[in-house]
Amino acid sequence: MLNFRKMLKSGVAGLTAATMAAGMAAMLPGNDNAEIASVKAASTATVDLSKTYQYIRGFGGMNHPEWQSYNGGGDMKDSEIQTAFGNGANQLGLTILRIFVSDDKNAWKNAVPTAQKAQKLGATVFATPWNPPASMRHGGGKQPTSGLYVLNDGAEGSYAQHLNSFVKYIESQGINLYSVSVQNEPDYSQEWTYWSPDRTTNFIANYGQAVKQGTKTRLMSPESFQYGYEGSGHGKMYYKKIIQNSQAMANCDLFGTHFYGTQRNGMDYPTVENSGKEIWMTEVYVPNSNANSANNWPEA
Repeated sequence: MLNFRKMLKSGVAGLTAATMAAGMAAMLPGNDNAEIASVKAASTATVDLSKTYQYIRGFGGMNHPEWQSYNGGGDMKDSEIQTAFGNGANQLGLTILRIFVSDDKNAWKNAVPTAQKAQKLGATVFATPWNPPASMRHGGGKQPTSGLYVLNDGAEGSYAQHLNSFVKYIESQGINLYSVSVQNEPDYSQEWTYWSPDRTTNFIANYGQAVKQGTKTRLMSPESFQYGYEGSGHGKMYYKKIIQNSQAMANCDLFGTHFYGTQRNGMDYPTVENSGKEIWMTEVYVPNSNANSANNWPEA
């Protein structure tokens, strides 16, 4: 999960898993003359079937019509939606759809058709913004930790209204939007908008209710690029700051993150895991992914 050029330019690309689960599979090379050694368990595992050890909300992908221009095909075709979210033979049975919150309200309609159809097939829909509208932002340092853009000082209220208007529009189209997040990858923002951990926390504390006002949606935290470090400006600091701020914690309904560049020893974080709120991994990039892996159903 190291290459980060957002090859999600596709119909359904970028796996969503909520809540996060890590797994490993071991394979032995085949050999007709070799005996497979028996493996003795180190200890006995006792499973209490009456106890929930981890709740997994579902698995899914993202639809981003604005990034499909290389395809020339625009939105997902009905057959592709059925392949992604259907439960028949040779279908993936995905249960979550992530959609794009455009900074241009005239483009919001692009998210609707696939979201409506996926929802009819049982999918949960949530949304992520990359940038505030042009009138609310200014140019950043164009580096991963300074952003292509930065929200204007004092524009938090306007940005909250922008997100609220998006949610209301999506709901008016018959789509039950499960959540909307604050920002996609504020900690690796060379191509979108940078937010510091303090600023996202203050936004959630002071404007979180304004984002949700008059809707049925939930507010998701910013979705950090990296999860493995707690140092200043790194992924886990975004979540730690929220948890340490009682008002932000009250307004934030769930956490979202990405695992790019995160080693296994950085994936556990009891501070969040014991917070009482779900945490979703909303993007993943695996080593076998390629530049145009979108709609590559066998790979999915």
